[in-house]
Amino acid sequence: MATYTHFAKQPDVLKHLILCKVLKNETPQVYVETNSACAIYPMTQTPEQQYGIYHFLEKADEVPSLKDSVYYQLESGEMAKGNYLGSPALAMNVLGKQAKRFVFFDLEKSALENVGTYAQQIGLSPFVEIYHADSSRGTIELLPSLPTSSFIPVGCKIRNRDDLKQSREDVHLLHVSMLPKEFRYHIRAIL
Repeated sequence: MATYTHFAKQPDVLKHLILCKVLKNETPQVYVETNSACAIYPMTQTPEQQYGIYHFLEKADEVPSLKDSVYYQLESGEMAKGNYLGSPALAMNVLGKQAKRFVFFDLEKSALENVGTYAQQIGLSPFVEIYHADSSRGTIELLPSLPTSSFIPVGCKIRNRDDLKQSREDVHLLHVSMLPKEFRYHIRAIL
């Protein structure tokens, strides 16, 4: 899991805030995570995490729509225990048994073991499928069997400054066009 150092940083927080709101509103029957990473991480309090999740939790207290968000509710409870929830855990908690199926792909076996253990702890193991495989091929093979009420979040890889710049522009476009109305005016408070 040493390869996963993105957790609890500012872009991760924004992505998860949006993910939780979308899942809560859409309630898909199937959730497919193409690059799952871990379900839960022990916090290490890096400077990036201070500016990410810790800053969000502090600022969200001042903004009712953020404090009332499902993301805040889930992360604040887990952060009090010294842990941070990744997207697999957030999806499982938001959707619970409303979803008929959760599918997680990753190339890191230890990350998938983390997801499996977490699913077992919250009683969702029967609904969880884990694939230690290339997600591109696996997702394409899965598509014909998925109902229209499926949700597949698509992530981006940041390899250099140009990718980072593009991802910031994409997040801004996402913010303008897709953020729930009640978050649009408050998102700058946490960024």
